[in-house]
Amino acid sequence: MLTKHLKLIAFAGFITLGFTFSNCRNNPAKQNDQDHVDHVEDADTLNTSAVYQDCSFDTSSYQPTTVKLLTYDEGWKIHWDQDDKVATVAINATDTLQLHIGGCDHYQYRASYITSPDKFVDTTFLLTKAKWVAENFFDNGLEAAFGNAIAQGEYDLSQSTPGQWLHYDLKANDSWEENVVCEGIDFNLINNQTTITLSGYLN
Repeated sequence: MLTKHLKLIAFAGFITLGFTFSNCRNNPAKQNDQDHVDHVEDADTLNTSAVYQDCSFDTSSYQPTTVKLLTYDEGWKIHWDQDDKVATVAINATDTLQLHIGGCDHYQYRASYITSPDKFVDTTFLLTKAKWVAENFFDNGLEAAFGNAIAQGEYDLSQSTPGQWLHYDLKANDSWEENVVCEGIDFNLINNQTTITLSGYLN
């Protein structure tokens, strides 16, 4: 009887051990993080599995932001700022793109395209580049809201500081998704650089 009882305990332990190993092998988050580590500077400082607590949107910013950038160009070298949760890539010798995707109560898309100071006076270039950023790096209806508004001229210059700052508001229309909020487009000339910034979020 004792021998039979010991065999049952050993069998139960084997089943438990096998279940634990099975769970360890099927961990897609670990595999996904590893896929991007070669593209990120200071990867050891990242907490890529972290999620927001008590939020409507339960997500970290690292994965959606870096995946969106690498989907456009898998060769890009990304620098990730964990404090601000912003990814930065060099587009070319003069231009840089910064991107943030994610959030808590609002799921935000925010991008800044930084280029040479002489571009500040070229409104056509600025709007065209803002459209390119939105259509390639925004999702969930924001890409269409920004892209269509710029293409159709549905925007107004609402605030400005001559020679330094321009802010454009987009004209909302019925084609926008109900939960889409566009915060507009800013053009800034500061520190001898022109910065194009656009942002919006989902409720």
